[in-house]
Order: sequence, then structure tokens, then C-alpha cells
Amino acid sequence: MKKAAQALELLLRSLPEDCYFNVVSFGSTYDSVFPKSQHYSESSLSKAINLAQSMTSNYGGTEIFDVLKWVFENSRNDMPTSVFLITDGEVWNVDQVVELVRENEEKKKDDLRLFSLGIGDSVSHNLVESVAHAGKGYAQFVTNNKRMDKKVIGMLKNALRPPIEVKLPGPMIIS
Repeated sequence: MKKAAQALELLLRSLPEDCYFNVVSFGSTYDSVFPKSQHYSESSLSKAINLAQSMTSNYGGTEIFDVLKWVFENSRNDMPTSVFLITDGEVWNVDQVVELVRENEEKKKDDLRLFSLGIGDSVSHNLVESVAHAGKGYAQFVTNNKRMDKKVIGMLKNALRPPIEVKLPGPMIIS
């Protein structure tokens, strides 16, 4: 949990000043810092940093479906959205979570990307990799004793760039 809180704080401190953001803590239940994403300001950043610095493992198990559903339903429709999933747990419904991410990415037509950071030795690699793939982002992993600064900053930098569009050529005949 400590490593997840550190990753969150690093991510928050690295956000660009012209963005909107929110933080949602989750486990068996979930809570958001703000009812809707807030414009980055000293006040909004301070509130989110205070949460990151006081985080504890008080949410029970890892239930990601409902929190992601809430995030997608409450994301802004007037600008692209990048979701950063930071988890150190495992879930039982990986396929359902992946399908939720895929459906929402298709609805938003490239205006939604999901990046995931798996922390520790017992994190579900299948979950972290699968949701990132479905969300057209990418996954990173850090063990409990490794530094994560470059990985977190790299994820944020990539989230701020437009997605790479791969255009395949027309049919090719090889003889």
C-alpha cells in the first residue's frame, strides 16, 4: 500500500497545470476525492496529495469493476481522458473488467486510454496487462524494493501524447 501511495503522489505532482483530475481509492468499496474531475490548482492538488499521504489499506479486497465503471460514467465528455490504475492486488473477474474497459474505450473513440501500474510480487499480471491493452495504454510493474519514478513519469508522458495510430496497407499478395 505504501508503494501505491508513493506512486499516486508522484503522479499527482507530475500532472500538467492545465489538466483536470480526480483520485478514486478502491477496495471492496470506493471513494473519490471530488465528485467530478477538478481543474488542477494548488487547492485541488493539496487535497489529493493529503489523501495520497494518508492512504492506508482500509478498503478491504480488490474490487476494480465497480470503481472503473464509476470512473467511466463520471469522466468528462469534452476532452480526452487518461485513467491510471494503480493496484497491488488480484481480482477474480479479470475478463469482466477487461470487457468494461474495452467497451468504454470503443464508446469514447480514442478519447479514453488506460494505463496500469502493478505493484509488488502478488499483483495480478494478467489484470494489469489486459486492462492496459484493452484501454490502448500500457502496463508497468514494480516490485516492492524497486524505484518507480521513471516508470510513473514515462506513463504520464505517454498519456499526454496522442495515441499512435497504426495504418495497415491494403491487401498484399506474396508469392
